[in-house]
Amino acid sequence: MKKSGLRILPSVPYRSHFAEAVGHVTLQNMESDPKTQPDSLTKEATAIAGGSAIVMVGGIGERAVRMLTTWFLSGALGASGFGLYAFATTVASIVGALAPLGMDAGLIMYGARYRASDETSRLKGTLFIALGTVAISGPLFAVATWLAVENGLVLQGRPAEAKAITAISAAIAYMAVLAVLVGALVSRKDMVGQAWAQQITVPVVTLVGAGVAILTGQGTRGVITAFVLAHLIAVIIASKRFWSADGDLIKNANIEPVTEPRALFSYALPQSFARVLYRANLWVDILMLTALSSLVDVGIYRVSVALAMLGALPVMASTTMFGPVIAELVYTEQISKLNALLKIVTRWLLVIAAPLYFVVLLLPDIVLSIFDPAYQSGAHALLILMAGQAIYVAAAPTGAILTNAGHSTLNLINGLIAVTLNIGLNAWLIPDLGILGAAIASATALSIWSVLRMVQVWRLHRCSPVSMKSAVLLGLVLVIGTGTKIMLTGFGAWSRVGGVSLIVATGLVLFWRFGRTAEDDAIIDRFKARFGRR
Repeated sequence: MKKSGLRILPSVPYRSHFAEAVGHVTLQNMESDPKTQPDSLTKEATAIAGGSAIVMVGGIGERAVRMLTTWFLSGALGASGFGLYAFATTVASIVGALAPLGMDAGLIMYGARYRASDETSRLKGTLFIALGTVAISGPLFAVATWLAVENGLVLQGRPAEAKAITAISAAIAYMAVLAVLVGALVSRKDMVGQAWAQQITVPVVTLVGAGVAILTGQGTRGVITAFVLAHLIAVIIASKRFWSADGDLIKNANIEPVTEPRALFSYALPQSFARVLYRANLWVDILMLTALSSLVDVGIYRVSVALAMLGALPVMASTTMFGPVIAELVYTEQISKLNALLKIVTRWLLVIAAPLYFVVLLLPDIVLSIFDPAYQSGAHALLILMAGQAIYVAAAPTGAILTNAGHSTLNLINGLIAVTLNIGLNAWLIPDLGILGAAIASATALSIWSVLRMVQVWRLHRCSPVSMKSAVLLGLVLVIGTGTKIMLTGFGAWSRVGGVSLIVATGLVLFWRFGRTAEDDAIIDRFKARFGRR
């Protein structure tokens, strides 16, 4: 076997004798004993589900708080003021995703590998490089953003937007540091720490601070200050959690750190740009609406985007836990096991996400009625965005394989294709169609990106998310959804709500009765036992 540092493909990556032995024995056992693979899959699937459940609970709380914040601010600031806030947070999110230079992704992949194979020296070296890099890059990106606006390099003639960006620029540094700390927590599968720092602290503090800002008459600027403060507090919490877990390793003078910066950066930098492109693909329509339309349209569209992204909740929960598992399985060459787990995780996503998509796709006007009537004009945009998100959800676990198997450059190319398409479609459609054009552009680009990743993972690793049960489930959802949409046309609000609720409840009962597998039952038994003890 050729040793080649941390090279990913096409050569086989360097592994310790421990990891090599584990991979050989495990693969050999799986091939020779057909009973071993189902047991191993059930155990691994149960572990993924356990971690995903923690992230899912945190994610539900996060989405609920973020949606409450959106509802509160969309009314308190008005469509124009809320559009300004949406623009500022969008810019901070995009720049904040680039600022870690991919060290968060590098920590997740390499950290998971080194923890699994007990390569403490290499793990320590990776932690040093990642933390040292973001300690410099985070503040640099924040200062550069502030200077670009202050010196008139960007946003000339847009004083409101310029003031919002200078006010939020400090958050970029905190977002970068938080991302790397959370990456370290995820690499050790500390989903509780990840949930507390990222999913609970940031949205809760933002909401509370926003409420204080509105009550004291500080307006949009005060809300932005609350956003910055929320990320600072989250960094403090994540730092404490990280230090309690890895502080002994950092302080242990007997473990000499092995640093491989070239290999780490060769993976992390393309992945960093790919992540930025993913965020840009989600938010470039906000930026282009700001440039080509009005802040009122931005505010209305932002509400539709927030509702559409509710569908990403189970994706975030499952892929957060699935990522380290992918890195471990690719490192030990257990591709058949990875393929089987991919099908299981994808099926879970379809089951969990289907009810939510039913509700939003069939009742968009009713869902939007919780907001001010001014936001009802976003109903058609919401439908289009949800359609694009549905394709993204189905392909998301496959995309996680592409990134966690080390194909960061390929993922970057996919991002460039999607964002280029998104920008072109936005420029073409927004002047004539407004928020509807932005939705078409975003959904199209996201769908193409998702399909590209599915094809590439199949070509590279022969892994596919499609199983017979998943295909049947997806087909039933499409048929039932289309039929329900047609049948309920023209009915009143309460009749439509009742009809959709009945169909969703019936579908869940039928799945519970006829659709469960051995992995599902093992996971259910585990959670029953855990809650029974409590």
